This record gives sequence, structure tokens and C-alpha cells, in this order.
Amino acid sequence: MRFGPHAGAPVCVGLVSGTRLLSNVYEYELGCEGRILRCPWHGWEFDLTNGKHLADPNVKLRGFEVLVEVGELYIMLAS
Repeated sequence: MRFGPHAGAPVCVGLVSGTRLLSNVYEYELGCEGRILRCPWHGWEFDLTNGKHLADPNVKLRGFEVLVEVGELYIMLAS
């Protein structure tokens, strides 16, 4: 059985934050705040807008279609 790129870790409990952007030595430019999901087991970072791993865009988390209606969030699970 092959697990996803996070080896079956519960990414739903991972930290959502930002990341450091490319910057000069001793400068720490932060970006993507609230858009990066970090795996709680391995520290792999994924962009929440597209599910892609930050270091290897060929690696991606599985995504689900969502629907928002009148303040309610619905996750469309495949059957």
C-alpha cells in the first residue's frame, strides 16, 4: 500500500502558517501567511491553494472540492 507524500500522517492537525521567502543573507522575508500546511510528522510543507509540495511541485496532496452556501462549508467526497 502506498501512502501519500506525507506517509499517512494526519495532515489535518498540521500547522497552517507562512514560510520564508528567498532573501539575502541575514534577512528573513516571510510570505504566504495562512497558506502553507506543514505535516506534523515530517515537516513537509504544502501550498493550501493547490496542494503542491513547496520543494517538489510534482508531489501533491489529494484535494477535495468544497462548496460554501449561506455560511455552511461542504466537502464533496468522491464515492
